[in-house]
Amino acid sequence: MGQAGAAADKLSKGGNAEGRHADPKALSDARSDAVPYAVYLYIWGLAWIASAALTFLQQFLQPGAAQIVITAIAVTLTGRVLYYRRRKNRPVPSTPGVIVIAAVPVVMGVLFALARFGWIDPLDGYIGKGLLLAIVYAGLSRSLGRPVVYLSLWQFAVALTIGWSYLGYAPVLIDAFGGAGMVALGVMIHIWKRGWVNQ
Repeated sequence: MGQAGAAADKLSKGGNAEGRHADPKALSDARSDAVPYAVYLYIWGLAWIASAALTFLQQFLQPGAAQIVITAIAVTLTGRVLYYRRRKNRPVPSTPGVIVIAAVPVVMGVLFALARFGWIDPLDGYIGKGLLLAIVYAGLSRSLGRPVVYLSLWQFAVALTIGWSYLGYAPVLIDAFGGAGMVALGVMIHIWKRGWVNQ
């Protein structure tokens, strides 16, 4: 699959945390291989932020199913990016990477369904989503290094703090902070690509 063919394998299995990388080139290669994924981080990060904003405004605007529309738009954009890249022979995520990308709307849909049928409290579903994102960051940090470790710890702290003290605000805060974290990771990937920082 070209330069990004082994990206997902490297992202999920590669290396150690940055401080323990025996080979700085391996860290640099893993970060280069992550570049095709940045656009999906932007799409879903902005979708989460938009969902948080609409949830906050719901008390005033009552947008109803707007969050579902936002998710549908994000899924459509994700599909169009994948299609465009394949058509233009540009770097695309490998099959495991596509599975991870597809898992995002699936997990969100499962959480929505469980909350809709009353099998879990909707607020607990948001906390679960925040913790899941923190776990994903922790896994990515094995290849992408220490900055993603910090992002994972931040996301864990946010989810646990909201779950402990601010559960009623979870629909706004989890999506806002989670979306901002995804956008931040996308920005970091592009900073690494341009070589603005080496560590």
